[in-house]
Amino acid sequence: MKKVILNVGLLFIITLFTGCYRSLDNATISSMNKNIENTNQPYEFEKYKDTNSASYYSNTKIRGEKGKSIVQSELLFNDIMRNIYLKCDYTEFDLVEKRVVSHEVPYFFEVWVFRDEKSKTKDKTTALGINMKQLANGNGVDFSIVGNCPATPKSFVFTK
Repeated sequence: MKKVILNVGLLFIITLFTGCYRSLDNATISSMNKNIENTNQPYEFEKYKDTNSASYYSNTKIRGEKGKSIVQSELLFNDIMRNIYLKCDYTEFDLVEKRVVSHEVPYFFEVWVFRDEKSKTKDKTTALGINMKQLANGNGVDFSIVGNCPATPKSFVFTK
């Protein structure tokens, strides 16, 4: 009987610690993704592998959903592309897709994805965040470009 109580107690303790570790994993990744959201980074962390001994996370998930860009002006598009070219050497011919993260006047955030043979991602693309702010009275748009080129994913492993 003592052996059964001891085994049940041990099982309870192991379950408690395993639950706490998983909770810590989730809290850590959630906190990192919140920081990514607040700084308008193009990639977020997601779990890509789970084994009996560890959980594996990487920031390879491109944020946003495929959609129509808010950038309709050729002048603005060319200005953004000129800055992307200066930063990363990408042209509009390298542009694969545009993803909408947030379109809430006067702030807009999109992720533009480019073909990039130097990228360390499986699909050989690099995503860049495009932050835009519409200026009052039709005075144009301020924008900034966020992200690294070529893309180099970061990974975390949480042991169980």
